[in-house]
Amino acid sequence: MRVRGHVVEADPHESAADFAARSSAARDGLDPGDWTLWRIVPARVEFWQGETDRRHSRIVYDAAADRWTRVITGKAADDAREGAQE
Repeated sequence: MRVRGHVVEADPHESAADFAARSSAARDGLDPGDWTLWRIVPARVEFWQGETDRRHSRIVYDAAADRWTRVITGKAADDAREGAQE
């Protein structure tokens, strides 16, 4: 899986809530103000699955202005076409 996009810092309240939800071992030696939560705002997400015949399946989602598009290639696309023909 591959995700592309922008990384943004969460607001301090969300960072504090994430810090509080961590185990005591993860919080050991840190103060709540030292913890920052980061997020990826995706613009493109790719899923790959290897196949023994090397017709690897690939599903790609791209963010458009107000929606996502999806493109399927490889074995998954072949299987979808075969299923539609039956």
